[in-house]
Amino acid sequence: MFAKLRYYVSFSLLIISILLLLLLGIFKTELFSRMTDIMEIIYAAILTLLVLFGFVVKGVVKNPPDSLESFFSNALTQISCLLFFFFVGGLSYYAYQESRLSQLELKLSSGNQFPPLDALLIELENNQPINSDSIELPYKNEAIPPGSYKIVLVEKGYISYEKLVLIEPGEEKKDTLIDKKLTAKIILDTDPSGALIKINNVEVGNTPDTLTDLPMDSIMIELKLDGHAADTLTVDMSQDTMKDLGIIHLKELFLVLFKCEDSDIQYIVNGTRYTGGKRITLPEDTYNIKYKYPGQEWKEKSVNITSNTTVLIP
Repeated sequence: MFAKLRYYVSFSLLIISILLLLLLGIFKTELFSRMTDIMEIIYAAILTLLVLFGFVVKGVVKNPPDSLESFFSNALTQISCLLFFFFVGGLSYYAYQESRLSQLELKLSSGNQFPPLDALLIELENNQPINSDSIELPYKNEAIPPGSYKIVLVEKGYISYEKLVLIEPGEEKKDTLIDKKLTAKIILDTDPSGALIKINNVEVGNTPDTLTDLPMDSIMIELKLDGHAADTLTVDMSQDTMKDLGIIHLKELFLVLFKCEDSDIQYIVNGTRYTGGKRITLPEDTYNIKYKYPGQEWKEKSVNITSNTTVLIP
């Protein structure tokens, strides 16, 4: 009666242990794999199996079983007990390992340092943030629970960056976050095309062109083409990553001869004062020219410059 009870108990322990291991493998793959990765447990299991095998052999030699069924019953009892306690011991050891705190150190790929702000979010996969109100970079936490963490870097002027970091128990984890600045793009052309483009006084190409990797800031664009007036644009890219400026018309330059009835007549063209006849290079446009005779008031006349021409004053 006792032998049968022992047999049934042993068999039940064996089946329960195997079922628990199978369930762990199916539903808790990470837990199962990390248990099997603990080499100390594997070594201990191998040693225990060897000791158990020695006891079984010794028992068989000293006390031969009455029957083959009795032999298998004894062996099953010892193996099932070993497997059950191995399973319980593995879980206990795993729980101990999991309770060990880890270290996490984060730095930026550029070497920059961010002051305390909401630029960095470190949270577990269950979306529970860790010190999200006081994080600065470089970041170091010497007592962080092990687990899988989502790290999100969001800062104005930078490309949003997100990554998953797995921290093992007791691990000193060091990782690098990529802080790449957002860049702007400007598309432009000129009429006529082929104008030299300068960005913040640096030559970058000729029109038509697509300007990339520009800072998200106020950008000064200068356009120059032989025989045409230079044009300077200031484009605000602080809020945009792309702008199409279209086709920018460059004004052609003309040589204009100004003739005066009186050599003492003064006149102002495009903000510059002249006296007497002059040859002046001007871009095509309509100009309000101020002029006056000595001792008289200033007068105005409108002149449309569209070619090399002569302008009489008055």
